[in-house]
Amino acid sequence: MDREPRESNAPPEGISQEDWEKLVQLWIEAPHYHEFDASQMRALLVGLSRECPFGGNPANCCMHAIRKIPFKERVERIMKLSDGDMQVIYNQHLHCSRCRTRD
Repeated sequence: MDREPRESNAPPEGISQEDWEKLVQLWIEAPHYHEFDASQMRALLVGLSRECPFGGNPANCCMHAIRKIPFKERVERIMKLSDGDMQVIYNQHLHCSRCRTRD
């Protein structure tokens, strides 16, 4: 899976610049324990785009904005993400999951 940062500093569509910068920093700092191929990662992100595994659509979630758009458009956007972008979003999910399970 591509692990290089994006050449552009612009966030993927549907993710705010502030959230993108947080995700990039988490990606840089996070250990990468999970390896998925691109199709597995896309399927995982489509699932995460429906609802947070902990319920609802938390405002501080990197998937918050994309969950507000129609499902078909969500899938189209996820299909256009680079491997690196998908890994960054997944790492944010892992970080959030770890924090929420510690509480």
